[in-house]
Amino acid sequence: MSLPPVQIIPIIDALSAALMLALDVPVFDGPPDTEAVLGEAVIVGYDGISEEGRAGSFSQQYAHLGLQAQRDETGEIVCAVFAQSGDASYRTLRGRVLGILTDIQTLLRTDPTLGLDWVQRVELAGGELFAGDADGNAVRLTFRLTYTSRT
Repeated sequence: MSLPPVQIIPIIDALSAALMLALDVPVFDGPPDTEAVLGEAVIVGYDGISEEGRAGSFSQQYAHLGLQAQRDETGEIVCAVFAQSGDASYRTLRGRVLGILTDIQTLLRTDPTLGLDWVQRVELAGGELFAGDADGNAVRLTFRLTYTSRT
């Protein structure tokens, strides 16, 4: 099997597919393709607010040289989870966001390779929490997943 020269794209694809199967909320691969107001959602490869934002980043280096040369790739995938409501308190919305993020972290702890044999791990690395009231109360947690792979 020939692997692509950049691993971030198949990792985003595998992450999106795994989250769509595992979560009970809408999951979008990139910016949502709907104008509907969603109560809760997860967005992979997009920060949830920018018109055109950074989906992720990666870097590569040789693990060793020679005929069997392999490359290590490390990267970061930007994701967001949000909850909004016309009448829920921010505390309630933060709790909903935390619950969804907990489900994502459980998925990654259960299968840190996302079923890809060349991925060593995908894990939660950090994030930023936002709150606002433009269309009712809303909480958005933009988070970063980091990964390590060898090909």
